[in-house]
Amino acid sequence: MSPAAKFFWMVVGVTLGHQVEIALGRSITVSGAAPRLGMAAVAVACLHVGPNAGAALGALLGALETSYLALFSGSLIVSRAVTGFAMGYLDEWLFRGRLAVAIAFGFLAVLVADSLFFLFAPQPNAAAWWRTTVASAIYTGFAAALLHLAVQHLANKQRL
Repeated sequence: MSPAAKFFWMVVGVTLGHQVEIALGRSITVSGAAPRLGMAAVAVACLHVGPNAGAALGALLGALETSYLALFSGSLIVSRAVTGFAMGYLDEWLFRGRLAVAIAFGFLAVLVADSLFFLFAPQPNAAAWWRTTVASAIYTGFAAALLHLAVQHLANKQRL
């Protein structure tokens, strides 16, 4: 598959992940924590692209998230783009085929993106924000694992 086609399908995956997250909303929460499916899609996509494409995917996710919010649009876009860049940069050092790497990328993506956003726009109750962020990061790590397995399955089917 050409790099342009690969990037196109990753853009589709990030967009679909975000739309499923919006459509399901709070119906998929566990103890108040919801998986960040768009961020999981960015994390898994960053396992297959470099830092520049990761930053573009992160910025796309930030733009999608700000499309329904009136506040903090720049902060969301920048925090997601920096996270995508960092995840794409880490991909060059790690073996992407491992499931543990996908879980760690999903977990770290939420922690990094939300921590950067917190720096740009501090939330009033930091302790509650931190608990929700960590719980959401754990949930997203497992969602990224499932997404990673699905992507590997599709990639193996395509080779046949």
